[in-house]
Amino acid sequence: MRESGAVIPIVMLAPVDSDADLIRALNAGANDFVTRSLRIDVFLARLRAHLRQYERNRSLAFSVGQLVVDPVTRFVTDRSGRRIASLTVKELQILMYLHSNSPKPTPRIELLERIWGYNPAANTHTVESHIYRLRRKIDTDPEKPPLLKTEKGGYRLAGEE
Repeated sequence: MRESGAVIPIVMLAPVDSDADLIRALNAGANDFVTRSLRIDVFLARLRAHLRQYERNRSLAFSVGQLVVDPVTRFVTDRSGRRIASLTVKELQILMYLHSNSPKPTPRIELLERIWGYNPAANTHTVESHIYRLRRKIDTDPEKPPLLKTEKGGYRLAGEE
């Protein structure tokens, strides 16, 4: 389920309690592992706890133009839920920082300091390289204006004026 992109809570139910089964289930992407000997009221309480956590995490998602960025899965989807791209941790951090800083442009130096922890005097093209790769992922329609804009003051997300 995880390989196909499922992000819902997964609780595995097994007939016996074995450490090997528990480790395999969690390594495969399960959120929890329970045995059949577990009482139903305890099982339902654990399910509700996983669903509460899932809902809290889903509320962190934000829009960039017609796309939705989910920080939990690091997926960018269109409004119908179709996956557009998978983001690296740094790409996600850039989008989240630009989103939180909107509508004003964020200077390159500020991104270097906040995301990479670099000294502003550092001579590096890491910001430009990450912005380039991020644009290739989210600015996929040449007929539409770019979502990730470069302006005199730095970078900003379109539609966040």
